Amino acid sequence: MTAAQIGGAVVQQGYGSLAPFIVEYFGINKAALGASFTLIMLGSAFTVAAGGMAVDRFGERNMTIFAGVGIFVTLTMAAFMPTYGLMIAWLFVMGLTYGAMTPAGGRAILTWFTRDRGFAMSIRQMGVPIGAIVGGFMLPLLAVRWNYKAALVGGAILALVLTAGAASLYHDASEDSFPAPRFKQVFGGIRSIALDPRMLCLASTCALLAVAQQSMVGFIALTAVNRAHFSVTTAASVFIAAQAASMIGRLVWGRASDIVFGGDRVMPIALSCALLIFGAAGLAMTTPGATLVLFASALLYGFTGAGWNGLFAAAMAEIGGARFAGSAIGIGLTAVFFAGALGPLAFGAFADAHGLSSAWWSIAVLAGVGVIPAVLARRAFAAAALRERASLG
Repeated sequence: MTAAQIGGAVVQQGYGSLAPFIVEYFGINKAALGASFTLIMLGSAFTVAAGGMAVDRFGERNMTIFAGVGIFVTLTMAAFMPTYGLMIAWLFVMGLTYGAMTPAGGRAILTWFTRDRGFAMSIRQMGVPIGAIVGGFMLPLLAVRWNYKAALVGGAILALVLTAGAASLYHDASEDSFPAPRFKQVFGGIRSIALDPRMLCLASTCALLAVAQQSMVGFIALTAVNRAHFSVTTAASVFIAAQAASMIGRLVWGRASDIVFGGDRVMPIALSCALLIFGAAGLAMTTPGATLVLFASALLYGFTGAGWNGLFAAAMAEIGGARFAGSAIGIGLTAVFFAGALGPLAFGAFADAHGLSSAWWSIAVLAGVGVIPAVLARRAFAAAALRERASLG
């Protein structure tokens, strides 16, 4: 499932490394560039809840194979579109097919792991930054050698191999232990999950973090070019550094949630918000030649602004339980993906109007605001734990 997540993320997260090539080829502004990231996330936002329900009904393996084939077909179509509008329309469809990937992996971890679940979920979620790193290396190389179209086709082929290919080697947990509910039962559990205070508060914080994460994916390479005056290849290394830090962050935060925080997934997320303020501020203060500031800020930003995903998936899966884990993850990710979809578009428009520095300062403000619902979520989780202990006692 980790390999499948890598394949799904090669272009979905690595697309930002192509930003300089896309801008030059089509002659678009930052807002138009942000629209492509918005459409990718928007497509997933529309289908992730339904994808989660389908995972609960049809199993992780089947839905992962379905998503992988869909990603391959849609990316290949996007590569051969003659205009920017048609290309990003197919990227939107790619986002639609991607919707089942995270619920499938989240349910797989919940059903296979009873101990160290936060760490296991974080390892699986490492597939996202690893995929972004692979894409960050591979896509610009293909674009330099040929063009962005070749890069998209190469990403599509690798996505197919790692998603559908890897999932074909996976088998779902025993149906005796985790019988698949019928759609009527799945729909019955959605209302209580959607209105759970833990879901509402934690999804609010992670929606703000998703804005920060997708803004990083879309604009950190462009910041390196426009603000630090780096070359395109050096800018790609900044993108890769941020994604590598997010991979390490997922491992560190996941392990800390199991060992240091005793299964508390929320406190590490609140700490991520607080530390992200400094990472975003560093990007805002980047100037020509400030190599150390840019790389240090990118590392801190990636560690905090994109290292929370495994914690969120683990918390959502635990809210839904083994029976409705996919649905719970899907519902939570709907808010996160919608926020992630709007983030790059708003960031790009703000940067066009006020400059990249001001746009990164706005991310620092959002990170500070995100601490508030995280604190409320922690209280809601504590109250739910007390109620569960009371019912057992």
